Amino acid sequence: MMKIAGKQNLLHVMDYINQYALMVLIFSFPYNLSYRLLPLALFFITAIAGVIIKKQWTAVSWNHRSLYFLLLLFFFSLIFIYYPFEHPYPKFQLLLEHRLSLLGFGLIGLTALFSNINLRKIYYCLIGSALLAIGILLCIKIGWLFTDGRHLSFVELRQMYMNYHMGFNFSLNMGLAACGYFLVTDYKKNPLKKQLLLLAAYLCIFVVVLQSEGRSGFLSAILLTGFFSLMFLHTYFRKFFWGCCIVIPAVLFYIAQGHYKLQPEVLDREPRRHLFDNAVILIKEKPLFGYGTRGAQFYADSVRYAKHQADSTFVNFWTNEMVDSHNQYLQTTVEFGLFGLSILLMLLFLPFFFTAKQYRLFMFCFTCLIAFQSLFDVTLFVPEFGVIFGVIMVVHIGNKYDGLRCLSKPLK
Repeated sequence: MMKIAGKQNLLHVMDYINQYALMVLIFSFPYNLSYRLLPLALFFITAIAGVIIKKQWTAVSWNHRSLYFLLLLFFFSLIFIYYPFEHPYPKFQLLLEHRLSLLGFGLIGLTALFSNINLRKIYYCLIGSALLAIGILLCIKIGWLFTDGRHLSFVELRQMYMNYHMGFNFSLNMGLAACGYFLVTDYKKNPLKKQLLLLAAYLCIFVVVLQSEGRSGFLSAILLTGFFSLMFLHTYFRKFFWGCCIVIPAVLFYIAQGHYKLQPEVLDREPRRHLFDNAVILIKEKPLFGYGTRGAQFYADSVRYAKHQADSTFVNFWTNEMVDSHNQYLQTTVEFGLFGLSILLMLLFLPFFFTAKQYRLFMFCFTCLIAFQSLFDVTLFVPEFGVIFGVIMVVHIGNKYDGLRCLSKPLK
């Protein structure tokens, strides 16, 4: 009896460690990757320990959860399947390292280690993560003002102390998605004070994202705000809905068109257009199965240097030796053809259908965020986004939490 009680206590401790390691990782999202290595290592070490101690491999079964994560692992394994048949490229290790999050979260998701976690607590962590990052920037801003007399903008401070603008804005937009989820779903459940606090948090995050120099994060915040505003009105104040269908998009469009990076002269000089064109050239030559990971990088760099050698502005803008397509859909198609693109689309959009009904609003917002961001970056092939994607998939797909138990409730 004492042996059983001791084992149960050990399992309870591992539940606490696993769940709070996950929360620490979520709070690290807005920061530079080098600052997130320790939380990331803590998360995976505790996850591996949890799988071993709780024998989580016994939880693997043939259902939608396990099939999804097997598909994620297969998507990762394509890099090895193509390896013997593609053009040799010298930096395979770097290409592999950028995709390790697919492997790590695929394995963790397969074991269902976090299948009973309280998703509402995760959403509060996303909000807290965004607000904490903003609070730190504000404190640093005040510190600079009093010690050096300099008025630094949030953009300057973010560049100095936080993640690059795409990763930082994406983290904040997930905070917006979580706030919007609570404001829409809990409007009649929460007291007015809590609703006002959530609204204040939303507005705080929204204002900071609007100051960003990044277009994708800026536009994502605009679209999220329009979506939640109209959904809230349609759900609770339908008599105002149709009138606001004109007013709200018009106001948000007015805000959006003022961003300097959305001006026609700036868009005409957008260097990503050249990368997109190069990817399309390669796809037309091998549309079905692509070139493989190394082959795609080799031929993309070859086309880039050959086609744009005369364009010094473009060549000097991309100073790195290896430059991807800056578009997840194009990059995947160049590497693995339409075959790989079909797998990618399933990985992006199936989670909405696999998520419990009460959490689909958030999953819909996250799916739209990651799908939109994928137009401008290789979201699943860089650690900044790959880790965020993995965390959201692991805690949502196959989640059995009933919304009534506390976060620290141990798994049975």
